[in-house]
Amino acid sequence: MNSALLRLPRATFQLKRSKVAFRPRCFQGSSLRYSSISTAPNGAAEAKQKPKLGRNYYVVRTPQSHTFRVNLKNSPNLVGIRSTRGMRDYNEDRYKSSTVKLDHLPNQLLYFGVFDGHGGSHCVDYLSAHLHEKLEGMTPEDAELIVDAYRKFGIRWSKYVPAYIGPLLYQKKFSTYGATHERKLSLEQRMVLAFLQIDLEVTKILRYHDGSTGSVALVEPMNGNPFWASPRLNITVSHVGDTRVILCNTRNGKADTLTTDHHPSIKKEFDRIRKYGGFFTRDSFGEEMTVGQFANTRAFGDPIGKRYGVIAEPDIIVRKVAGEEVAFMVLVTDGVTSVMTDQEIVDSVKTCPDPTTAAMRIVSYAEQFGSADNITAMVVRLPGWGTPMPDLSADIRRYRLENASSRGPRLGSGMYTDLAKAADVREQTIKTLFEEGAHTELSEEQLRRQIAKFNIKLSIGVGVLPGEEAEQVSSTQDVVSMFFSVLNRPYTSVLTSADIKKAWSLLGVSAMRN
Repeated sequence: MNSALLRLPRATFQLKRSKVAFRPRCFQGSSLRYSSISTAPNGAAEAKQKPKLGRNYYVVRTPQSHTFRVNLKNSPNLVGIRSTRGMRDYNEDRYKSSTVKLDHLPNQLLYFGVFDGHGGSHCVDYLSAHLHEKLEGMTPEDAELIVDAYRKFGIRWSKYVPAYIGPLLYQKKFSTYGATHERKLSLEQRMVLAFLQIDLEVTKILRYHDGSTGSVALVEPMNGNPFWASPRLNITVSHVGDTRVILCNTRNGKADTLTTDHHPSIKKEFDRIRKYGGFFTRDSFGEEMTVGQFANTRAFGDPIGKRYGVIAEPDIIVRKVAGEEVAFMVLVTDGVTSVMTDQEIVDSVKTCPDPTTAAMRIVSYAEQFGSADNITAMVVRLPGWGTPMPDLSADIRRYRLENASSRGPRLGSGMYTDLAKAADVREQTIKTLFEEGAHTELSEEQLRRQIAKFNIKLSIGVGVLPGEEAEQVSSTQDVVSMFFSVLNRPYTSVLTSADIKKAWSLLGVSAMRN
């Protein structure tokens, strides 16, 4: 085995030969932390002194039979993560990087996941904390129980069979010449069952609208090499919703998108929802909504949508690649993909010195391009990292940045190029309208009176393209009416401060005092 392949990025170390066993000792390299596991001089591990490894530790074995553990949480040169709430009041995005060990595979698997919650954080918190545990704990016997639970959703579900699971249903152990053979789960079957099982669990305990989308990538290095230096990698992705997993191809520098968004515009998803009695509507922006509530056709949680097919049966994507063909892997939520193309995301990473800087750069671009959602990016170093590649979208990004101040209403407040300042103006204006909590809710007429009382002028930039000036809707009556329309509320209803914050962000309202 080539010892050069096992060199830890930006870290060097030496082990002195000794006739006695090595005691556990901590080493720290540049931006990478790892610990040695006690080994005997002949390379055999001492079972009595072997420490218990946590999920955050990735085991690396050297050609000299020494074993080290790398802490994925404290290795910015291997895994970079950046998450921000953006223009939202709360950050409902979550992420997870750890290891999993499955009985039927000899090597540790790297587990990377991003989850995009909606309607609350209960579901997304549960996913990030427990999905990897479900993946390890699935057994063939779980298949019948899980499928039977879904078949109780209604008559349309009576013949439901998830992908990859058919061979497991109602098959018992069999014996040949007195020997009993155990059924074993493939990786694809295990991932499907884990997603469906945790979907059932969160559905039973969550409130009306709480849910999440998510993507998980399992990376299996081959030939005993670490994932950042392996000549071959098996990458298996399990995907629900509109989070995204992207590889960068070192041969041409192009983005290789592994996932497909689960939206009503996809014919397969449209037909599947209709099969279970679901329907589609359009919101005030013209976007299709599943059963009038959900932007995605598959999701965790969202109990009201389960019987109509809004479940967490994942798409499974398997990719076997030569290590030098892939430079890195990016996992992002739709706060990034709503304002950046996959190629722009990949090109943003190419010149970064490490994955942590790359994740921060992706989030920074998304903020500058006006993302109104929570923003999360995870960048994972792969063997082709550092390969020179062309920046295929440099001119487009440069043009977009130069014209960012005149972008449309979904990209934040049109009158302020400083998004933080725009958010502060929004908060102060809403506090003024509600007189620092003196009012808890306002009707349409009350809202107009408050605006007139404090001489506040509201405007909305509409119908703009890059490089064009925004047309301002300056009538207070028009803006107040849009508050109710974008929230799909009758004009006879009342709005709370949280309602106005949501409508304000969706419409891109600007405010000033006369």
